[in-house]
Amino acid sequence: MAASGARPTIECPRFRWAVTSSSAATNPTRPSKAKALQQRVLVALAGPVMNILTALAIPFAAALMYGVPSMPAPVVSLVRQGGSADQAGLKPGDRIVAFEGAQNPTWNYITGKALLRPGQEVQMEIERDGKRMPLTLKVTKRTDGGNEIGELDFQPDSGALPVIVDSLEPNMPAQEVGLRPGDQIVAVDGQLAHSRTQVTQYIQDHRDRAIRLTVVRGDGRLELTATPRAKPNDVPRLGLRFAPEPLERAGPLKAASFAVGQNFEIMRLTADALGQVFKGQRSVRDTLSGPIGIARESSRAVTELGWAGLITMLSFLSLNLGVFNLLPIPVLDGGMIFLLLIEGALAPVGLKLSLSVRERIQQVGFVLVILLMVFVLTNDALKQISIWRGPGNSTPAATTPGK
Repeated sequence: MAASGARPTIECPRFRWAVTSSSAATNPTRPSKAKALQQRVLVALAGPVMNILTALAIPFAAALMYGVPSMPAPVVSLVRQGGSADQAGLKPGDRIVAFEGAQNPTWNYITGKALLRPGQEVQMEIERDGKRMPLTLKVTKRTDGGNEIGELDFQPDSGALPVIVDSLEPNMPAQEVGLRPGDQIVAVDGQLAHSRTQVTQYIQDHRDRAIRLTVVRGDGRLELTATPRAKPNDVPRLGLRFAPEPLERAGPLKAASFAVGQNFEIMRLTADALGQVFKGQRSVRDTLSGPIGIARESSRAVTELGWAGLITMLSFLSLNLGVFNLLPIPVLDGGMIFLLLIEGALAPVGLKLSLSVRERIQQVGFVLVILLMVFVLTNDALKQISIWRGPGNSTPAATTPGK
């Protein structure tokens, strides 16, 4: 025992252990193992959390500055003649009350589900004249950017929105007949133009003949006739792009709701796509993309949608990066958190992961990440080659305004 006045200690002659009244376990300046583990987990979570917060902040700020797009009700306005929806019995005026098991779906939910089901049958329920009817229709399959995607051959009622020409492709029919940026298309072959989606689909459905456009320019009214023409490795088009539909002003609450909803929709579609991969219903090639694919899609988003496309792509990438880093793969933040949780579970029984085991786990994770990088880069290269060599890809009627 130590002399009087010193800290009380007990000494073992052989091992010289010492237990003091102010040991490390009770020293306020030194955190306990449990607290240290918690701090390490929080540090590992910081990166993914910041990515997710950034994904929320980008659309929130954009909504405050520019507004939010209007959400059309799931009421059918236009059905493509001879398409699967027409054959299934869908008619203008029908309200979609259920789609693939989801009750009262939004239009974004419907198009998102269809996007991931090219060539597959989908179940829906409509309401017509107060009666509910089940329908089964096949989603149209289309190749776009080297990927197989699905699109619907019917459109919602977006209300009466102006259809304004935003830009024209040089040496294409729309420019050659005298159409100009800023012109408002008020009718197509005598049919009133209610939205750019309606006009887009009409042009796509009549690619093989001349189309008469009724245009308002300033105080004048013009009648122009243009015949779609195909470039090499492309489908017949007029070569015009419509201006985005007007946005609705949004306050902080509406902007926050829009940001959360947009990110939730991205997460839902991602989970749905990965679920189809594991079930064997979707090819991995059509699901994963690397730097080349990201650059290609980013360029197209900016070209077609301008700043809105850039903002959407930045939010999408930030969210996916945050979620990917949370996967329990060693060398990623999620893998570090997983190992820390294992250590926390082993600590109460006096066990601990040895340094050699941790090194082996890290090596396995590193190999998995390298293999994944090789796969997505090869996949991107093959897709790009198929785009260069393959036939042109048609443009989706519901999402892309270029015609």
